[in-house]
Amino acid sequence: MMLVPSTSFRALEANLQKESKIQDVIDQVLESRTSAGFQDSENRHSALDLDDSFHGMPLDLKTQSFDLKEQPSKRDVGMYDMRVPSESERIREEVVKRLNLQREWQERRLILSEKFLHITAIGNDRAVDIVPLHEVIGVSRMEDAGSFKTNNNAFVGSSAIIAFNVQTMPYGYNCGRTYSFQVSSEGKFRVWVQELRRAVKAATWERAKHDRIKLMQGRARELMNSQGFPQCVALLIAANFVVNVVQAQVQSVDTTADQDVFDKLDTAFTSIFAAELALNLFANWLRPFLRDGWSIFDFFVVTVSVVSLLLPNVPGISILRLLRTFRVLRIFARLRSLRMIINSLTASIVPVANAFLVVALVICVYGIICVQLYKERLPNRFGRFSVSVFTLFKIVTFDNWSRIADELIDSTPDSSPDVGAAILLCSYVLIVGWTLLPVVVAVLLDNFG
Repeated sequence: MMLVPSTSFRALEANLQKESKIQDVIDQVLESRTSAGFQDSENRHSALDLDDSFHGMPLDLKTQSFDLKEQPSKRDVGMYDMRVPSESERIREEVVKRLNLQREWQERRLILSEKFLHITAIGNDRAVDIVPLHEVIGVSRMEDAGSFKTNNNAFVGSSAIIAFNVQTMPYGYNCGRTYSFQVSSEGKFRVWVQELRRAVKAATWERAKHDRIKLMQGRARELMNSQGFPQCVALLIAANFVVNVVQAQVQSVDTTADQDVFDKLDTAFTSIFAAELALNLFANWLRPFLRDGWSIFDFFVVTVSVVSLLLPNVPGISILRLLRTFRVLRIFARLRSLRMIINSLTASIVPVANAFLVVALVICVYGIICVQLYKERLPNRFGRFSVSVFTLFKIVTFDNWSRIADELIDSTPDSSPDVGAAILLCSYVLIVGWTLLPVVVAVLLDNFG
């Protein structure tokens, strides 16, 4: 075993303590940012004050430069694309000065698009921070810009600091933080404020429409997932199936009046099922709908019904009408108990298919043996491989298989019983009928468990 020097442990412990203190500062700043969103304009910069947070910290931590919003986290990168928009997507772009957390003005490139305000370092194609415009709650002049004077605080040629604030909503992506930007002239200030307010209004309206659609989709999902809705749909499917059964029963003696009644009922059921499918498609648009196999099956069956109803004179439409009978299978998707059975059967397909493959191989082996031994004696039973396999299949179903066995055993030239044929058939029944087929059932039951 390799021994690690104690100094390495001490260094590791020191680093962990250092990271813990940094995390405490981050938590304090984020908490102050959130609370700053509820304060008035004269206190809006309290969230940017980090001086008290650094008291009592080691000198190396106080002198380190780390801007919490300069380095986007993995969460930020995953939530929004930090790449700057293309030239065609930019509404306005300019080099401004931004007030950082240390109350210093830093040159940054400010890019305004339809949905976001991107803040990038000079010469960098990735944003160090991003502000969703639908979360902006105010754009106003920075009245106390003079209190943040530092060296080289104003633009060259400008006698005063002209700046504007962008206030974000609390509990949003930017945690209610206020961003302050300095421009070089009063004209640029007015243009920036005007463009920002217009873009914020448009983004907020677009977001509101999106939120209304999401709200309607949520209510549609609540309706579909309610306790009574699936039962009502299942009842309609069962009623439609009863109508199909009655129509098939009286089809040979039906009259034109009866046919009109059945056509009207079919139109009513098809319309109801189409409305239910449209509701499902709207509530689960689009990936959740495509990921559900039952929804895809509903879409196929209902679409076939609608096409056969709207295009009754198209050649081959009678085949599509036959597919309407499968609408009763949609009841499995509506009742949970039936859906569990179908899901279990679906999960058992592969293991049961493997068990059936073993059964088929054993039957084929016996089929080859019977062709080699008995093709001359019973050509109608074992003359070819396919005929031999079909004969063995009938034997394993136990449907009058004794007659086949008697024909084979008594088919010797001297009319004496063929003991070998009897042993062959008995072994086949024991192996396939009494052993392997119960194994298939056992595999199916195992997957149900």
